[in-house]
Amino acid sequence: MIGSVNHGSNLSPDVPYVRHESYDDPSVVRDILESLPAEVVEGGYSPEDEVKLFEHMNCLRHLAAKHTGSQRVQDFLAQANESREKLTLANMGLAISTAQKFKQNVIPLEDLIGDARIALLKAIDHFDCHRGFRFSTYAVTTIQRQLIRKIQKHHRQSRKVHFGDQEVLEQTVAEHRFVEYPFELAAVACASVSTLNESDRQLIESRFGLKQAKPMSLRELGIEHGVSGERIRQRLQSIFQQLRDHLRQNSEIDDWKIAS
Repeated sequence: MIGSVNHGSNLSPDVPYVRHESYDDPSVVRDILESLPAEVVEGGYSPEDEVKLFEHMNCLRHLAAKHTGSQRVQDFLAQANESREKLTLANMGLAISTAQKFKQNVIPLEDLIGDARIALLKAIDHFDCHRGFRFSTYAVTTIQRQLIRKIQKHHRQSRKVHFGDQEVLEQTVAEHRFVEYPFELAAVACASVSTLNESDRQLIESRFGLKQAKPMSLRELGIEHGVSGERIRQRLQSIFQQLRDHLRQNSEIDDWKIAS
């Protein structure tokens, strides 16, 4: 199968690769192994050299899967790992800058960067360089989803602390009926400041506690803004729709399987 993530029947589960039919052609394999780009330079690799690194890494992992039991397996995997490390080094700046966009007072930046690096490694292992997309697009989306999950987990834990009273809990659950993915949209909102005006961004942050310890209810926000809680709910729905539209318009990988 072309372009599928494959662990190989005898390959260690923690060494996935994206196989391609060309990796079974000896002449193609020879060309791939002989055309490895030089060490990463300032500014990263060109798109062409980046593809060569992905081909080099995946081809070697494919060879390791085919030659299980051979003394060459560890050498194949070691060379593949060198290409993986080069790709990681070349894209760490992208991971750090993405993590910085999700920076919050309640989650240390170093923790976000750590999660971003983990997501970057997953993206490298799952990226199919033969589909014609840029790796940076795929990596950013994978990293964003990893950080969103981290924020979701934090807020779930936070709610257990702040909403212990049953009546308040029931009210909060009722208020969230209209949102399918509240924390994901809230996190993306903060990561895409340019798509929102200052007023809408502040409303998102207040609603989900992204800049403070405790999220605010619709009623509290309504009192603060001098309108009803229902009016706040309607405004939030409009903001969420704006975000969904923006993501659809700017996503180059809607049909991709994001590494998870």
